[in-house]
Amino acid sequence: MTSSVHKSLSKAEKHLKSGNLAAAEVIFQQILAKFPKNAKAIQGYQRLKSGINPQISSNEEVPKEKLLELVNLWKIQKYAEVLSESEEIIKRYPKSHRVLNVVGVANSALGKYEIAIDIYLKALKISPENSEVYNNLGNALRRKGDPDAAIKNYQKAMKIQPGNAVTYNNLGLALVDKKQFDAAIKYYRRRLHNGVFGAS
Repeated sequence: MTSSVHKSLSKAEKHLKSGNLAAAEVIFQQILAKFPKNAKAIQGYQRLKSGINPQISSNEEVPKEKLLELVNLWKIQKYAEVLSESEEIIKRYPKSHRVLNVVGVANSALGKYEIAIDIYLKALKISPENSEVYNNLGNALRRKGDPDAAIKNYQKAMKIQPGNAVTYNNLGLALVDKKQFDAAIKYYRRRLHNGVFGAS
């Protein structure tokens, strides 16, 4: 194995450990494009795609199936069950921003906006470049009656993930709350251009 490949693998593992899966994936793909039989790159890429990452401690990454259980409960609007099922999971995986995000959405759906906002802020301390959490934080702030703070968070989400139609939609809603209809129309047009027709 050349030193450059070894350095690239080390870099990919560091990205995996920090939770930057997209960056790790790019590096594994680059290595496999040149060296398709590289065992370490194959193992790392398979681990990444399966969601299994032994580099991440159990305190940080919740098993995929447990997260899916919570998401499925949220999808069928069993928000109280999301909260009860998540209690033990959060105790075991207190640094899982994904679980915190789902719990925040469930609290917001139940009208517990202050609790949701606190949870989203905890998630952002763990994953500060998470556009989805910024979007959800904006939603909770808007529903709580603070469109100005909501807009700031939607703008942060937009900086992290430009062109996200969901963000355009949410930003449009907040601007309508402020009766800034011309500005809202601008973002609704962007939303339609990006293929999202409903509110998040």
